[in-house]
Amino acid sequence: MHQFHRAVSLFVSVVAIVLATAEAIRHHAPAEVALLVAVSAPHGVLIALLGRRLRQAKVTPPE
Repeated sequence: MHQFHRAVSLFVSVVAIVLATAEAIRHHAPAEVALLVAVSAPHGVLIALLGRRLRQAKVTPPE
Protein backbone atom coordinates (compact mmCIF):
# COMPACT_ATOMS: atom_id res chain seq x y z
CA MET A 1 0.00 0.00 0.00
CA HIS A 2 2.93 2.33 0.57
CA GLN A 3 3.82 2.20 -3.12
CA PHE A 4 0.40 3.53 -4.08
CA HIS A 5 0.71 6.52 -1.76
CA ARG A 6 4.26 7.22 -2.94
CA ALA A 7 3.11 7.10 -6.55
CA VAL A 8 0.26 9.52 -5.82
CA SER A 9 2.66 11.87 -3.99
CA LEU A 10 5.09 11.66 -6.91
CA PHE A 11 2.31 12.54 -9.36
CA VAL A 12 1.20 15.52 -7.28
CA SER A 13 4.77 16.79 -7.10
CA VAL A 14 5.21 16.42 -10.86
CA VAL A 15 2.00 18.40 -11.43
CA ALA A 16 3.28 21.11 -9.07
CA ILE A 17 6.56 21.36 -11.02
CA VAL A 18 4.71 21.51 -14.34
CA LEU A 19 2.41 24.27 -13.11
CA ALA A 20 5.29 26.26 -11.62
CA THR A 21 7.27 25.92 -14.86
CA ALA A 22 4.29 27.08 -16.91
CA GLU A 23 3.88 30.10 -14.64
CA ALA A 24 7.61 30.87 -14.86
CA ILE A 25 7.33 30.90 -18.64
CA ARG A 26 4.24 33.10 -18.45
CA HIS A 27 5.63 35.63 -15.94
CA HIS A 28 9.11 36.93 -16.60
CA ALA A 29 9.60 39.26 -13.64
CA PRO A 30 12.69 38.25 -11.65
CA ALA A 31 10.86 38.33 -8.33
CA GLU A 32 8.09 36.07 -9.62
CA VAL A 33 10.55 33.61 -11.14
CA ALA A 34 12.56 33.54 -7.90
CA LEU A 35 9.42 32.80 -5.92
CA LEU A 36 8.40 30.02 -8.29
CA VAL A 37 11.87 28.47 -8.09
CA ALA A 38 11.74 28.65 -4.29
CA VAL A 39 8.35 26.92 -4.30
CA SER A 40 9.46 24.30 -6.85
CA ALA A 41 12.73 23.33 -5.19
CA PRO A 42 11.20 21.20 -2.40
CA HIS A 43 9.03 19.45 -4.97
CA GLY A 44 12.10 18.64 -7.04
CA VAL A 45 13.77 17.10 -4.01
CA LEU A 46 10.61 15.15 -3.23
CA ILE A 47 10.42 13.87 -6.82
CA ALA A 48 13.99 12.59 -6.62
CA LEU A 49 13.40 10.93 -3.25
CA LEU A 50 10.08 9.31 -4.14
CA GLY A 51 11.27 8.24 -7.58
CA ARG A 52 14.30 6.52 -6.10
CA ARG A 53 12.21 4.75 -3.45
CA LEU A 54 9.65 3.58 -5.99
CA ARG A 55 12.35 2.20 -8.29
CA GLN A 56 14.01 0.32 -5.41
CA ALA A 57 10.78 -1.11 -3.97
CA LYS A 58 10.28 -4.82 -4.33
CA VAL A 59 7.12 -5.75 -6.17
CA THR A 60 5.18 -8.74 -4.94
CA PRO A 61 2.57 -10.02 -7.35
CA PRO A 62 -0.94 -10.59 -5.99
CA GLU A 63 -1.90 -14.15 -5.23
